[in-house]
Formats: sequence, structure tokens, C-alpha cells
Amino acid sequence: MKKIILSLVFVNFLMAGPPLQKWGLNTEEPLYKKGTKGHVDRKLGIHNGNKLRTIFFNYGPIGGPDRVVQRYGSYLRLEWPAYSGHEYGYEMGPMIGLKLKARNVDTGKDTTIVWVDDPIQDGGDEDFEPLANYANPNQDTLAFSDRPSTWPDVWGPYQTIFDSTIQDLTGEWPGQFGPGVKVADQESFFIMTDEAASTKAFGDGLQDGWGIEYDPGNGLLGAGIQVTVRGYQWAASPAEDIIVWVYEVKNISAKDIDSVVVGYFGDFDIGGYPDYPDDMFGFDAANNMVYNWDADGQSVNYQPGEPIGWLGFKFLESPGNSTDGIDNDNDGLVDESQYNDIDEDGDWQATNQEAALDPNDLDGLSDDVGMDGIPGTGDYGEGNGVPDQGEPDFGVLDLDEKDELGLTGVHSFVYGTAYATQDSTMWEYMTPGVYDVNPGPGDIVSIFSSGYFPLKVGQSQRFSIAIVIGADSADMYANADLAQKIYELNYRFARPPVQPNVRYVTESGKVILYWDDLAEKTPDPFLMSLDPSIAYDFEGYKVYRSEDRGVTWGAAITDARGRVIGWQPLAQFDLIDGITGFSGLDIEGTHFYLGDDVGLQHYFIDSTVINGKHYWYAVTAYDRGFDSLGLIPLESPKILGSPNVVEVVPTENPIGYVPPEVKIDSSLSTIIGTGEICFDVLPQDVIKETYKITFNPDTTYNILIASGDTLYKNIEYFRGEDGGP
Repeated sequence: MKKIILSLVFVNFLMAGPPLQKWGLNTEEPLYKKGTKGHVDRKLGIHNGNKLRTIFFNYGPIGGPDRVVQRYGSYLRLEWPAYSGHEYGYEMGPMIGLKLKARNVDTGKDTTIVWVDDPIQDGGDEDFEPLANYANPNQDTLAFSDRPSTWPDVWGPYQTIFDSTIQDLTGEWPGQFGPGVKVADQESFFIMTDEAASTKAFGDGLQDGWGIEYDPGNGLLGAGIQVTVRGYQWAASPAEDIIVWVYEVKNISAKDIDSVVVGYFGDFDIGGYPDYPDDMFGFDAANNMVYNWDADGQSVNYQPGEPIGWLGFKFLESPGNSTDGIDNDNDGLVDESQYNDIDEDGDWQATNQEAALDPNDLDGLSDDVGMDGIPGTGDYGEGNGVPDQGEPDFGVLDLDEKDELGLTGVHSFVYGTAYATQDSTMWEYMTPGVYDVNPGPGDIVSIFSSGYFPLKVGQSQRFSIAIVIGADSADMYANADLAQKIYELNYRFARPPVQPNVRYVTESGKVILYWDDLAEKTPDPFLMSLDPSIAYDFEGYKVYRSEDRGVTWGAAITDARGRVIGWQPLAQFDLIDGITGFSGLDIEGTHFYLGDDVGLQHYFIDSTVINGKHYWYAVTAYDRGFDSLGLIPLESPKILGSPNVVEVVPTENPIGYVPPEVKIDSSLSTIIGTGEICFDVLPQDVIKETYKITFNPDTTYNILIASGDTLYKNIEYFRGEDGGP
């Protein structure tokens, strides 16, 4: 039993409120921090998979006070665009509100208490701690799908979305849809429990007096709540302003909990420090969304005329209640469930023809694809004419079969007038049906929530939040709508080609870039699932240069509303395939330029640079899109630290420098034909050697060292415009 002894010092502290910590005003750890179980496993992460970059921690918070965040660098709290120095948040995180049956040991009577778990570091309880074995224990970084070095040797147990428990996984990513399954370009993963709340004080009131105790059973501390957290980012330009967070809340205690509400705490700072006092706040219940913007559209952190974006937080999925006898989502179905193996909304389609006739079908394709969700694999359930768990539009993959509660409460207030540590206040702020909003201007803190629902022993409830930023209100809403569509498609959508691996060499006043052809040989997994014959949709490369660390990449390309959506490249190389000019589909009136059939090239020489100056180069790969499928052309991202982005400082050549050259020794060759062979030496560290080139009957060729070792075999690049390996 965990007995709560409340001191007079603590009572006075709650009455006065926690000392301000915002922007480094208080550098002390919270005095009301309780347990330390799991504390040694705390780690940080930085999501940087697209234009939205942020720091977060494996005990729940996104961002945080300066005393925590600035240990790892500046401008890491919802920075947009990435590396611009423009922050849109201060501290955010999930809140889990519970109504529990406790006991007053002084009176011997049962009593009802409210308990709110929060991860907030500034004025919060930091109730969560991470579980071990979900990241490399020898690093400070939590686990990311694109960084295997952050993985543990053996993963701790976890559950897939299909409730399968995976034990002792090694060498693979613990994907939500199964081991090794990655659905985003960058994913993060951790599991935390509320065992930090070992002597929880039950909010800012004493409830029924001194000596209240609550024992969750099973040898646990806290209330016995476990939360599995996953973050998702996509690099494709349409989704480059989105982060999706999925939270799976599970009751691991020995006691049923009858009333639960989940919420999200948000201290947003639009315009950054010190401009946050003019923030505005609003909500859209119909779209399950809250949003913030800057009142005057100006900040000392922005150049005159530089737009300040709009920030939105949206429930993509909210908890459901399938036992209250209410049609919570107003879809005509009462208490529908994702777990009863019934297609209650009738949207599962056995054939493409049936799907094409359904105006609400998002992809127009058959759902009878088997439990792996991928057509053509012949796995269990594929083509059997009945719905199975794991197939689209059915069960756990069909949100329409969940009686979602939606956005049921919103409360906003000025920073410093209430704190996350005040459990009974936070519980009140998350009351369903109450929308008490301070619209600003001011330093606005908000809590939006969804409840109530029961959480029996061993049960879980999933909710998902999309963080979206747009250049203006319309752009923010467009990004929010896209996030919803991606989520409802279970993350199945077209991807840009993979990023080329770029290297460079320099000479005085010159930068030479060269890259591989991986993008040309990698299929789009979404198109592969539709029709393998169209999966290889690569079309060309674009080369960009930045002089401000990737904030801009050349002359801006704007849409019909004047918003920047792209940049003019330094150079463009595309296949000679008759696909030229502008794409048929547009984004807000702007069409993607597909090229001029100039042919591919795998190197680029920039002779317009100044010695000693920093430059950043990006080489992107793009596809052709498919108008018939409603798919616009997609281009790989330009993210600092990615393999397709390099930082270069050209310098004067050293004294005695001799440029590389090639001499053809015809005395060693047997030349048949009239073709001309030309060479460009790109990597200046090529070993001085005699090389031999042989040609194959199928118009490929090989490069060997004269002594006999083969360097490259069956090279396909043969035209003069190709750069070769």
C-alpha cells in the first residue's frame, strides 16, 4: 500500500502555485517530484524527418523549459521550418485523467479521488518514467526507425495494433503493424508508466482529509497506467509539415477504472520568445482540432514581411466508448466496436469494382487483401471473400467501427494562473461538454480532451494527435486534412524516391557533387501494392544550393495564394522518356516541373562559389506522379544531416596542386568501332592506377584494375549524358 502523508509545506506550495520556470526563470527540479523508478532510463529524441523539427523525451513531454531543452541545443521546440530558429511551442504532452476508488486510512472509509497523470516539467508532476529495453542503453537517444544504432540488442515485449505480443525481437524495428514494418520515413518508439507517481498527492485538494491511500495492485506504483508512444514523420512534400503521435493507454493495474479522460496540455509560443504574449487561440469541435496564431503577425524573431505560421493540434483518433448506449460519433451506429469481427458500417469491399462504386472509399481498391494488408502475397484471408482483421476498412484498421468520443472539452487560460500539477483543476478543465476558452491575446496555455470511457483491467484505448503547421489558416487546415487521410489509410500512400547518397570534392572556386543511382532502382511500396508494373516511377534529379543552412534553397516558388511551396533548383536532370514540362495535377494552382528530357547525370559542377564561404547542397530525386491515380509528383526532402545534403566550404588549392587527369593508353586496348570515350575524374582521392574498361554484348560495361580486380560490373550507364558510377 502506498500511504500518502501530506506536509504543511506541500499544502502551502499548492496554494501559492509552483514557482515560474518559463524561459529559465527557475533552474531547480520540481520540489513535488515523487518517485524515481525508471529515472535512469530517461532519454531524449529529436524528430527531424521533415520540415517540422522538435525535441521530446521518453517520459512524455514535447519541448520543455530552458533548463532541460537548452542542454541539447536551441530552437528545438516545434521549430518550423527546420533550422530556421522559429519555435512554435514551449512544452506539450498527454494527460490521463482517472477517477479512482481510494481509502482514507484515518476514517476507514472509501473515498473517490481524481488523479491526472502528466509529463509536464514546468509546473507539472512528471508522473511518467520510461521502461527499460526500448532503446540502446549506451546512448542518451531514444529509439528511431531510421537509426539502428539507437536500438537495443533485444527489444522488450510490445503489442502490435492487432494485439499480438512480440517477445525478444532482435535486429528489426518493432513496428506498430508487426516486426520490421515501417510505415513512415522516420518513426520513434517508447513505453512509459506512471510509476513516478509513487506518493501521488491527488491534485491540489486533500479530498477527504489526511492519509488517503491507493494501491493499484500487481506490485505497481502510481495508478497502474502504461502508455505506448509512437511518433511518425514523412518526408514527402505534401506531408512535410506534419508529425503524428499515437498513444496506446493501457490499464496494467489490478483494478477496473470506470471513468477515464485523455487530454493534451499545450503551452504554445507563436512567434517565439519574447513574442508569446500576443498569441491567439481557437478550436474547431467539428474537426476535433485546436489552433494558435500570432495576433499581429509580427515578431522580433522574424524579418519584416516574413510570415508567421499557424499551429494546429488535431485528434486523428480519439478514445471510444462501446458500452454507454450512445452514438458518440453521430454516425447512426450505437456502441460499434473494432473488436467484434463485424463490418458494422458495411464499407469493406471484396473487389475493386465494389470499391469503385463506393463514393466514400478512400483508395477505390479491394479490401480482401489478407491479414498483412498487402495484396498479392497470398497470406491468410486474401481473396476469401470475407473481412479479416488486418484488412483495410475492417476492425482495428477502420476508425468508422469505433464509437469515437471526439473532442469533448477545451479549456484555455493564461500561463501562470493554473498548473499541470493541480490534478483536481486539470480534471475539471477536461470535463466533457465544457468549452471554456480564453481566446487571447496572451501567453495562452490550453488543454483539449476526450472522455469519459471505462478502462477495465488489461484493456487499452488508443488516441492519436497530429501536430500541423501551415503558412496561414487555410494551409494549416489543408495539412490537418491530409494528416487525417494518411491516418485513415493506415499510412498507406505514395512516397517520393529514396534520397541519393551525395559526396563532394572541391577545388579553388569550384564544388563538384556526385551521387549514386539508388533512387532509380527502388520501387514505391504503395504503387507496388497497386500494380508492380508502375512501381518504378523515378523520373529525375534536382540540385539545390543554400547559403543560410537550409532555410532557403534558391528562388522561391509560390502557389496561387502566394505561399512558398518550393525552390528553383540550380540544375535538373531527367530521363529521356517523353515525360516533360509541367505535371497535370496541381497544388493550389502550382504544377511540378518534370524536366526537358535532358538525360540523367550523376554529378554537378558549381563554379559560382566563393572560397571560404559555407554552402549547403541538396540533391533530390523525384517521381513522375500519376494523374489517373490522383498522385502528384513527389520529391525527396532536403533535411540537414540526411545523405542527400552536404555542407561544403571551398578553399584555395594547396601550393603544388596538380588537377587530376586521365591518359588513355591505346597500346593496351583492342578498340573496335567508332565511338568516343571521355572521362571526368570526380573523387580526387582516386588511387593512381591503371584501369581497364570492358564492354558486354548487352551494352553494359565493367571497370577493372589492370591487375585484374573488378571494381564495377554490368554498369548500365552508357549514353554520354550519364555520369556513370
